[in-house]
Amino acid sequence: GLAVHWQQRYPERLPAALEIALFRIAQEAINNILKHARAHSVSLNLTLEAGQAVLGISDDGAGFQPASGQGIEQLGQVAMQERAHLLGGRFTCHSQPGSGTRILARVPVPSLEHAV
Repeated sequence: GLAVHWQQRYPERLPAALEIALFRIAQEAINNILKHARAHSVSLNLTLEAGQAVLGISDDGAGFQPASGQGIEQLGQVAMQERAHLLGGRFTCHSQPGSGTRILARVPVPSLEHAV
């Protein structure tokens, strides 16, 4: 019952370790959405910005108060954050009750870090 929308604006394959980490972040996010958000749809976007792969995931679910840990398993959010950090990246989560949730994982692409 969850409509999933995928958009990739990066034509090449990413390094395997990076692809796997981003896949696992997306997998954990969707798992949390299915368990907690009562969402009807989720959008996943993979883009390349300034030498970084950027994975954005947003849903139209119930949302939550991030400081309270409600609506998303705290452990799942920590795991997503750790995956991004292990690759030298950043992870952010924005949510409000009644307004869905948006997460962003930004990780450097090694072959593009110094590209202009």
